[in-house]
Amino acid sequence: MAFTQTGENGIQAGHVDTLNANIQIVLPVAERLTNGAIKRANNALSKEFYCLFVVGDDVNFDETYTGSFLVDDDRALERSYTDEAIRDRFVYLNEEDREIIKTFPALFMHENHKYGSTDEEQNAYFGRITEIRPHGQKVKVKYHIISSIPQQQLNKLLDELCLHGTNKFNELNRMHWAIKQVDLFDELNSAGISIL
Repeated sequence: MAFTQTGENGIQAGHVDTLNANIQIVLPVAERLTNGAIKRANNALSKEFYCLFVVGDDVNFDETYTGSFLVDDDRALERSYTDEAIRDRFVYLNEEDREIIKTFPALFMHENHKYGSTDEEQNAYFGRITEIRPHGQKVKVKYHIISSIPQQQLNKLLDELCLHGTNKFNELNRMHWAIKQVDLFDELNSAGISIL
């Protein structure tokens, strides 16, 4: 048996029972600036927090990978669904906070079609926020979708994804925006859900 190794810092192992590897996920997204120039965002996505957006049927994720929607102020970072310390940290959406939030991976979806569950055809979407800012009495969110996930699979991960509720009614049944202190990549991977 022969092994060929190129590059720096490589390791060869004949047999490994368990391998823990740190992987940094960088998802470049192009953003159009007000002057028409295109800025490429190369920020690595956080493994500590993620954003959850449950929106109304007026937002159509199926037809486009980019777009925007509005979240009512009273549904943004509600105390019912976002821990108080996280809410207090980000509720004012100052410029520094907005840049940090843009590094959080995000789940975008419509409300469940049923109480605590949905049909097999309904998809949620994994992606990132390209812009977030106050917009009158609302919050404007611009997004970039990377992949789809059967939403019913997320209904089965209430504890893992720190989603409030039960199998009868959970936060995927209510339009809102929440920030969760969860490693979204690890939890989805552990559940066998591919996002890339």
